[in-house]
Amino acid sequence: MKKSVSMDFAQSFGRRLSTLRKELSLHQSKVAEKMKVSERVYRRYEAGEQVPGTDKVNALVEDLQELNPEWLLTGDGRMFKSSGLKETILDIVAGNESIQRIVIMLKGLDDEDLQGILHQVMERKRLRDLHTELRDMVNKLERPVSGGAHEE
Repeated sequence: MKKSVSMDFAQSFGRRLSTLRKELSLHQSKVAEKMKVSERVYRRYEAGEQVPGTDKVNALVEDLQELNPEWLLTGDGRMFKSSGLKETILDIVAGNESIQRIVIMLKGLDDEDLQGILHQVMERKRLRDLHTELRDMVNKLERPVSGGAHEE
């Protein structure tokens, strides 16, 4: 069973390497050079026949500093690190269906409506923070005080 998981990983990792290389318009020999391996070995990586060692993956990640290592290893997230607010917002929205629905609803509102919504959200957050603070204070008051003396 473990071998099939390794094969699945090798094949998916190889597909990501190929996708990355094509996105950057690089020849296999150039990526092999970045990973400090021969082109023949690199081709085996892309084919899913072999998995590179940590040192080879690190060499690639260090050379391509904008590369998102999480994406390379797992396929999660974006291929490249977020470079700004827009990418960060897109990542947040893409990962949350409720936020997607909210964005769709907000699209048709004017500035006054948006300011009203912002005010309500900020007020709700403030009340939630106050509630949390109050709950923490009550929990502290309810804790028994240990004076260090033992009962006999």
